[in-house]
Amino acid sequence: MGVQLGQRVAEFTKKMPCFVRFAVRLASPVPKEDLSGTCWYLPDLIFPDLVPPQAAEWSMAMTLTWINRIVGRQAKVSRARKLRKRHSRQLLLQALESRQLLAGDLMAGHIDSHTSSEMAQMVGQHQAGQNSDASSHAHTSGHAMSGHAAALDLVSLDQATNMVVASGNWSDPNVWQNQTLPAAGARIVIPAGLTLTVDSVMEPEFKTIGVQGSLRFATDVNTELRVDTIVSSPGGRFEMGTADNPIASDVVAKVVFADDGAIDQTWDPQQLSRGAVLLGATEIHGATTTHREALAEFPSAGATEIRLQSAAENWKPGDELVITGTQGYQSDEVRTIASIDGATITLGNALERDHIPPKSDL
Repeated sequence: MGVQLGQRVAEFTKKMPCFVRFAVRLASPVPKEDLSGTCWYLPDLIFPDLVPPQAAEWSMAMTLTWINRIVGRQAKVSRARKLRKRHSRQLLLQALESRQLLAGDLMAGHIDSHTSSEMAQMVGQHQAGQNSDASSHAHTSGHAMSGHAAALDLVSLDQATNMVVASGNWSDPNVWQNQTLPAAGARIVIPAGLTLTVDSVMEPEFKTIGVQGSLRFATDVNTELRVDTIVSSPGGRFEMGTADNPIASDVVAKVVFADDGAIDQTWDPQQLSRGAVLLGATEIHGATTTHREALAEFPSAGATEIRLQSAAENWKPGDELVITGTQGYQSDEVRTIASIDGATITLGNALERDHIPPKSDL
């Protein structure tokens, strides 16, 4: 009988909060002092055929109505918690999409072989096939994919004015369809499997670059690319130096996002342009450079030189330094390096403030 009773109350046990404990005593009544700190359940209110009459004398009994009220309350709390988590995930995904940082993982294997409209149609079919329990996730994923499709539409093939037909340097006419280098305002597409290398400082301002293959920057010469919008597909790659082959310390690689006026919302209704939307792999590495160094002695107002505790790596004339202030958050000073001799740096202009910290015993 005890086993049967245990099975019948087990469903309640699993649903109850941790502070509720069940006890079934089939013998004599339990002394009141033994009830301290325990919430007793009176089973004869539910299973009168399984419990002896003595159980009716027990105190601190819980009725079935009271138990169901607790179970119902716990279920509401659990549902509310799940809804809050789901809502938080939706907000996070929307924020990531708006910053164009969310990778297109759902369709990563298919995006290169389908047009944007076909991809959007597949997303719709994916959403329609979900059950009600997964509809919220599918809806959120659909929004993310819709954003990806909108970004890819900005660099669709039908808008391209210049197409890469072979891997090589930007300046090589043989890399381009009809051996024609892009002019200002060009809409460029790099197909999958091909690599285009930026190998110089270019003056023209291009409209868009769609990267289905790879866009790479030379690491041993100064490079500059001026463009309104760059979009890479999930299978594309943007590379400005690698860990094994970083941009050399004596050259500069630069992307300038050109401002050619207000965004055309007919062309870009979601206003995703005027920047880089990198849905694929992205790697950027420059030469190892000391990012900060302690002073060997603290300079005073009028100083034209500062001395470091050790020589900084890859600092050079023309670089800008921030000499941190000691008189409040507005007392930092920015100076250009005029020359370097080991750990001694000559500044382009004298300091205007003392940079002496408070005494350690203050």
